[in-house]
Amino acid sequence: MLHLLNSNILLLLITFNNLEIILGYNNIVIIPAGASNIEVLQYGHENTLDDNYLALMGSDHQYLLNGNYMISMFPKSIQYAGSLIDYSGSHTIYEKINATKRLEDDLYVQVLTVGSLHPPEVTYEYTISVHEKAIYRWRLEESWSPCNSICQGEQYRKAVCVDRTTSKTVNDGLCHEHERPAHEAKVCNLECFLRWRVNVLKSCSSTCGRGIITNEIQCIQQMNTGEVKILQHQGCIHIEPRPSEMEECVGPCRTKDWKYGVWSQCSATCGGGQQYRKALCIGDGTVELSDSECKNESKVTEQTCATEACPFWKPDKWTDCSSSCGSGHRRRLVLCFYKGNSAPRNLCNESEIPTVIEACPQLPPCPQWKAGEWEQCSVTCGSGIRKRQVTCKENNTPVSPEKCDELSKPRQVDTCKLPLCTVKSNSHQDVIENMVPAPLPDEEEAEPVHSSSTEWKTGNWSSCSATCGEGLMYRQVICHQLSTQRVLPDRKCSRHQKPTRTRACRLPACGRWTTGKWSECSVTCGSGIQTRRVMCLSSDDRSPSDDLCDLNTKPKKEKGCHFSACPKQPPSQEIGDNNVEKEVTIYYWRTGLWGKCSQSCGGGIRRRQVACYDELGKHSQGCDMTQKPPDTSHCNTEPCPYWILGEWSQCSSTCGKGVQTRLVQCIDYKKAPLTKDRCILPMPDNMKRCKSTSCVNWVWTSWSTCSTSCGVGTQTRTTQCRRGRKVVSEKECDHVPKPTAEVKMCKRMKCAGYYWKKQKWSKCSSTCGKGFKTREVTCQTGSKTVDDKFCGHLRKPKERRKCHQYQCSLTWMATPWSECSQICGKGIQSRNATCHRVNAYKWINPDPIPRPNSSEVWCKMDDKPSITRGCNLGNCTENIWVVGEWSPCNVKCGTGRQRRRVYCHTPEGKRVSSARCDERLRPQRRRRCHERPCSPISCQDIQKRSNITYDGEQEIFVRGRYLKIYCAKMNTSHPQEYVTLIRGDQDNYSEVYNKRLTNPDTCPYGGSRYDACNCVTDESIGPGLTTFQRISINITSLVVFTQDWTFAQTHGLHPIPFGESGDCYSRTSCPQGRFSLSLLGTGFVVSPLTKWIADGNNPSSRIRWLERGQVIQGKCGGFCGRCAPDSLLGLMLEVAPP
Repeated sequence: MLHLLNSNILLLLITFNNLEIILGYNNIVIIPAGASNIEVLQYGHENTLDDNYLALMGSDHQYLLNGNYMISMFPKSIQYAGSLIDYSGSHTIYEKINATKRLEDDLYVQVLTVGSLHPPEVTYEYTISVHEKAIYRWRLEESWSPCNSICQGEQYRKAVCVDRTTSKTVNDGLCHEHERPAHEAKVCNLECFLRWRVNVLKSCSSTCGRGIITNEIQCIQQMNTGEVKILQHQGCIHIEPRPSEMEECVGPCRTKDWKYGVWSQCSATCGGGQQYRKALCIGDGTVELSDSECKNESKVTEQTCATEACPFWKPDKWTDCSSSCGSGHRRRLVLCFYKGNSAPRNLCNESEIPTVIEACPQLPPCPQWKAGEWEQCSVTCGSGIRKRQVTCKENNTPVSPEKCDELSKPRQVDTCKLPLCTVKSNSHQDVIENMVPAPLPDEEEAEPVHSSSTEWKTGNWSSCSATCGEGLMYRQVICHQLSTQRVLPDRKCSRHQKPTRTRACRLPACGRWTTGKWSECSVTCGSGIQTRRVMCLSSDDRSPSDDLCDLNTKPKKEKGCHFSACPKQPPSQEIGDNNVEKEVTIYYWRTGLWGKCSQSCGGGIRRRQVACYDELGKHSQGCDMTQKPPDTSHCNTEPCPYWILGEWSQCSSTCGKGVQTRLVQCIDYKKAPLTKDRCILPMPDNMKRCKSTSCVNWVWTSWSTCSTSCGVGTQTRTTQCRRGRKVVSEKECDHVPKPTAEVKMCKRMKCAGYYWKKQKWSKCSSTCGKGFKTREVTCQTGSKTVDDKFCGHLRKPKERRKCHQYQCSLTWMATPWSECSQICGKGIQSRNATCHRVNAYKWINPDPIPRPNSSEVWCKMDDKPSITRGCNLGNCTENIWVVGEWSPCNVKCGTGRQRRRVYCHTPEGKRVSSARCDERLRPQRRRRCHERPCSPISCQDIQKRSNITYDGEQEIFVRGRYLKIYCAKMNTSHPQEYVTLIRGDQDNYSEVYNKRLTNPDTCPYGGSRYDACNCVTDESIGPGLTTFQRISINITSLVVFTQDWTFAQTHGLHPIPFGESGDCYSRTSCPQGRFSLSLLGTGFVVSPLTKWIADGNNPSSRIRWLERGQVIQGKCGGFCGRCAPDSLLGLMLEVAPP
């Protein structure tokens, strides 16, 4: 009953009289935080003392009053949640609990029923403010949802919002969302599991090559007792992948041989190249098989070609130097030779041509003109001349002027100007200019030269400026004095008689014509045409353009082709009124045009239509199949374009950060440049960042704090001279003006205002599954924390939010309870609780996980089951219960039950009727028991159950999943389990490399293996190579027996264990020993607990985990060094998740 005392206070008066009570503690009500004036009364049955007692429990679920079956008979007071609670004691006809002050936390009220099951009569009342936020709370539903699967399903119960005062369900919006607890889940229908079963209806449809097997797919419900039921497909629809009703198969062929395609173009035109061709494994002459079906020894797909020597450049002798002193150059003729004779230049590689011109070595210095100091001017005022001595010197020794270059001779005479001259007279002073002309410097003391005594002299013509096509030739022309043989300026000789200095030259065309193969004839009968590709290429196979080649010698692109005449179709003949068809005697094949090639490079296939027609032009089946033209052919066999890389340039910046560039060019197999889109692989970087020594510069400091704590203030910043991050002297930045300090406005909160201050979120409360994060939110004014009510006008930020970690893969497992520690009276029962791993199929590993010392993931301590509890077999002065031994489990596999007898005995040990003992204290008589799975879990199970004595693949239940296991040694008493490696020995091998570098302190070839390395053979570590088809495992622990060689093949003297490798190659980190293991398709993965350990001298290893642990690849070595799985755990597997 609710009474509103005023607009703010609510009075609740409730009577509890529940007939459905149980022995022990029964919940009555949760009195919410904020309640006051509390009174709880419990009336004795029919106004007598009864066996019902009030009990109180705090919000931490710890008892405050009458807990743990300990009753307080006398009055007492309890301090709790800011209030004093008074209790009347239990030895009264009615018990009373009351408290006046406001509760700061929830209070749980219960009734303990320990004797006769008389329903208690409890009334309680309290007052609470209608503004209290804590009236509603979250509670998990009492009942679980239906199981979501008929086998291995889950049940849930979700959180609902309830009224604290009435415990009735209300709208979820009344509770705080961030306080909603996570849904609880538990597994159900564990007595069975679902799986797909495949029954073969029809065997392989082909007797040779690929065919189809037809399967019947059934959904199977398998009980743990071994019973099997067939369900509708919908029952297993969630199990992926669903087996296919049709699957491929390969029928056995009588004959298996290789059939070959045409040889590819040779990889080189001379000097030795390679040719390749495709090989197909053909069964019974017509059926294409996989390559593994044919013998590799007889397969020939590669051969050498073009073994003749390549054309080469042959240089002639050097010419004399162009100068006898100083610097000069010399030339030589370089010719292309092929088969001992001179050949056209375009046959040789232009990029390999030797140098044709070079500087002359070690020439003596040439004589040079040396000028002395200028003499004084010839006049004391006005304009005059000045002179100096110019002599020809060689090694500072004067020599004949003829040895120096006349054209470079410095001036010997020059003009000079002084202040103007002044003439004094009686009346005035005049300033006049000295008008005496000065001789020309070039003509001073020069002898006259007559044109009849000079002549032009010419040098030899230079080589052509171009190496092909049209160019220019040059020569030297100088003016020469006949009498003295001196070189004179050009103006001294007659310009009309001056010889020419340049002339044109013409060499063979720069390009060459190249042709492709002739296409097939356009017709199969009559006359047609064949075409081919004709292209002009430069000497370096670049820049295709017809302009570079001689059009007069261009090869033909088309030519005619002729076959026998095509058969003609005779007209139909009429005989009487009936048409009689002529008997057909001629059949022939017709071909269509070739289709587009399947690949643009690297070898593709093109197709065309080939059909049989008769002489009437109709489709027929009468053609000779041995004469049928091919309908497929190889095309575009040339290698695909690829990238070539140039050297990186120097850094663009001398300090600080810059860039480096390099040439990245797409070229074809002839090394001709192509556009970038022609290369298939992504373009490598042609630019990268580089960093030189740090630059010195002015750098801004951070902004200062605001000058005020509220309102509007200012912030400032200045500059510092820095080299990188280091502050240096400002003198080092003198080359750049120092920026002036900057100032900006800053706004703080309004003065004398209030605001919410948020702290950082905490870490998630759960390491896996759902959890929550919390943070502190306080009301602030300035830097002072005040009561939250001052920020009541503002929306308070969230203090709690959800978080979700990865799915939990750990669970607690508890053993059965021990027997009671006392045969009468109060005692204790105990049990062990251990943490275990759970896989994706909900299989629980029976081996417990020890508690880690570090922060590794472990089971949640909050979820740990209790490991002790109270027990009581009866009062020692009265009759007590006595228990017998538990019977064996009633099933041999799956989940069953155990029973035991429970007797009632007197204190003297005499057995009496069970009715004379307290039924409430009667111990448990039945309990569940769990035996091994009913499905076969080992090859020995298969052997015993099905009486199978032959080796082969069997379906075994491994850790919650059916997997294919190869059972070997089935005719012995100890069968062994093997995993068949679907990827075979190509991806499952172990190797110890037998090479050792002669210089072991290096790692050549970028760490890549090169068998022709500068190495010696080293047998000290026991080199070898072992490949594996199957591996042996312990079916219980899933540890691999790495040294089982039953289904392995060793190449060499020493077998290498599975998953190991090593070498004696190098002291540096340069491992060459390799191993690979691939569990793809087996249903297993390598356990994350498996670790590879490297040991030896200078060991190094590189382990790659691929395909989520299904593929492991490793390179290991040292000097000498090996790596292998950790010997403590070994190479451990795990069932692959779905």
